[in-house]
Amino acid sequence: MSETRISTERLRRVGVLFEDDHVLVVDKPAGLAVHGGADTKGRDLLDVLLGAYDAPPALHLAHRLDRGTSGVLLLAKSADVAATVQGLWPAAKKRYLALARGTIRQPVRAEAPLATKDGRPQAARSDVVPVRVVGAHTLVHVDITTGRYHQIRRHLAGLGHPILMDDKYGDFETNKAWARTIRSTGAPRPKHLALHATRLAIPHPDHGAVVTFESPMPEAWKDWLTEQ
Repeated sequence: MSETRISTERLRRVGVLFEDDHVLVVDKPAGLAVHGGADTKGRDLLDVLLGAYDAPPALHLAHRLDRGTSGVLLLAKSADVAATVQGLWPAAKKRYLALARGTIRQPVRAEAPLATKDGRPQAARSDVVPVRVVGAHTLVHVDITTGRYHQIRRHLAGLGHPILMDDKYGDFETNKAWARTIRSTGAPRPKHLALHATRLAIPHPDHGAVVTFESPMPEAWKDWLTEQ
């Protein structure tokens, strides 16, 4: 095994979806922060990944997922590749799965501008498509081309359908009741945001052909999708 390739035997929580000399694509689990910060406890994703190499490359996050969000995450293996990926990012297509409060019967497009942390509005678009109504809630997939701060969480909340277990934009009583319902089935109580990055398609930074990476729905969600 090349020193520049990851040792999957050293990984326990993270799945490797793809790796070559330019990028590493992983299946991030919910509950693991992507990098260290003031609110990070224990090891973060970068720590875990770098520890799985004999000679770690200079990994750079091409984008970020919230601690509670799972799924496809792309990292560049050098600063030059990271810069190239950032130039390609506007062409990327991203799909997420989410479990949203309430019933959504028809596709809807959310285009409300989203403010940055300093209050500056930015254009944003999220295309929400219902997949399945589950009791009082709906499994949806959301396609985005923009990537604003908490975009899907904020757009779904703005539509009146916040993501379940969202402790920032969601509804406390709804989350509490839903978690209690899940536990009543004998399944573990949901601990994290019901949001999963299921697909990323982007031109490859080396040869330019579009490559698509996919992560299946987490196993825990199968309990969540049982009709209540």
